[in-house]
Amino acid sequence: MISIVMPVYNAAPWLAASLDSILEQDMPDWECICVNDGSRDASADIVRTYAARDSRIHLLHRDANCGAGSARNWGIAQARGEYICFMDPDDSLPPDSLSIRLSTLLACGTDAVRAGYTIVDKDRTTLKLPCIGLYPEVYPSGHAIGDHSADAFFFHMLGDHCCFLFRRAQLINNRILYGTQYNFNEDVLFLIKAFFSIKKVSFIGESVYLYNQVNTDSLSRKNMSIDRLHAIFYMMHICYALAQDYKIRYADSAFIHYMQFWLFMSYNSLAKGDISVAEIESAHEQLFDMNRLFAIYSRLAQENPDIIILKPVQDWLIRLLGLLQTGRKDAALQLAISVGRVSLQHGLAGW
Repeated sequence: MISIVMPVYNAAPWLAASLDSILEQDMPDWECICVNDGSRDASADIVRTYAARDSRIHLLHRDANCGAGSARNWGIAQARGEYICFMDPDDSLPPDSLSIRLSTLLACGTDAVRAGYTIVDKDRTTLKLPCIGLYPEVYPSGHAIGDHSADAFFFHMLGDHCCFLFRRAQLINNRILYGTQYNFNEDVLFLIKAFFSIKKVSFIGESVYLYNQVNTDSLSRKNMSIDRLHAIFYMMHICYALAQDYKIRYADSAFIHYMQFWLFMSYNSLAKGDISVAEIESAHEQLFDMNRLFAIYSRLAQENPDIIILKPVQDWLIRLLGLLQTGRKDAALQLAISVGRVSLQHGLAGW
């Protein structure tokens, strides 16, 4: 019934616990596809040991590391289950994780279900984070502009891809795959594609996934670099390309949400000397091109409350777009330097 796709890269310290949690599921009809993505440790041997014990566990192996997005896409191609979900090798599942998601999807007749999760920190303390706002049925294309639940739905669609269960046919038929050009935010790009393709999604508050924050080498915990910003630009180009008619509002929401944070972080890195002026100017060139293609500034400068509900646009971002649109590159750079200096003076908490 369910295929679990797990990219594996140098995960030996945590992999056994992760696989044990799958074996402990209260429904037996699953397969786990472990894609060993060029691991240099004992990860492949651990998977082989488990596969020898249980035929539902499969190992796909390649010698070179190609990234988590590419590994997940290979797993999707090899999956045989009617439904599919994703898991990282340093996390684990509660025993009813699969059954809760499947029963909800079947009861609601939806294409996907999205649930909550629990964070387990290094001291083994836990924090349960349900999916905020419970929607038994949601149509991505059916919300009117100004509908608050539409924004809540959109941002819950863009987070925590491991908390979903999908109909595999929906992914295959709509070519919903993970990003491979950058090894960052490939999961958000995957969910953006799902948002504009899948018709019906169920939201539930139960925790179906345990994020174990013990892996200090996790990619999500790496420091800011200009490559991350380039990955965000790439993701936003895809988002705007997929948005049509009034759905451009969703692309604007994502633009504000991600650009405000990642530009701010890059300006902070500029102030610390971790990113060069040339790299910031290159990022501004990409921002200029994106604004030229999708007319972002003209909508955000209107200060229309219907455009954004969850993430209000900040003044400095509108000023930046305006400066770039009018060709004032030097002024845009000075604004970036100013924002970076303020971030160092007052800390990142108030970004």
